Amino acid sequence: MSRQAVVTGGSSGIGAAISHLFRSSGITVHDLSRRTTGIDVRDVRAVKRAYDGFVPAPEILVTCAGIIDPSLFPDIDVSGWRRVIDTNLTGTFIVVREHARRLIEAGRPGKIMLMGSPSGRRPSLENLAYGASKAAVAALGIGLARGLEPHGIKVYILCPSHVDTPMLRARGFSDLEDLPLMEAQEVADEAVRLLLRPNHMDGQPIYISRMVVAKQQ
Repeated sequence: MSRQAVVTGGSSGIGAAISHLFRSSGITVHDLSRRTTGIDVRDVRAVKRAYDGFVPAPEILVTCAGIIDPSLFPDIDVSGWRRVIDTNLTGTFIVVREHARRLIEAGRPGKIMLMGSPSGRRPSLENLAYGASKAAVAALGIGLARGLEPHGIKVYILCPSHVDTPMLRARGFSDLEDLPLMEAQEVADEAVRLLLRPNHMDGQPIYISRMVVAKQQ
């Protein structure tokens, strides 16, 4: 039986690039995304039902599902804040909890990669909810790495900066065409390398970027 991986947000951007690279490596990919499979990572029951169909428990998880609300603080409303936090942070927690639970019950080792962002280290007022959610994702990953290590489960927090994806273009930058942005494939290459090759990385944010300063519209 081939190796299995779960990817959230695999319908576009970094998630799609990672999914494609996994498949080309002979790995069966289970995509949890609203666009392609109708699964909302915020829905505890939907995530559990999806995992009920994954036999045996997949060893790899990559959480790419995320949204942004490019509203300038203090203009962002509470509903917009909650959508971002619920998807980027709580959705990540829900999927990671289900994934880890299945591995622990099966007595299997595994690898989990949380998609963070340098925005979590230096949030801006233009994208405060996104930055706060990614800071919390990094903290979640650090805690998970320590707690899951005895079960043979490694946790990575990959933080790519300024990747040319639909989400970046939704953030309202005015000069993206003039900047040397990273491509989703570059991030996928690094992610899959960490997940498939032996290494000693675990429980620490890994920042990858080109030096880019973009102007907000």
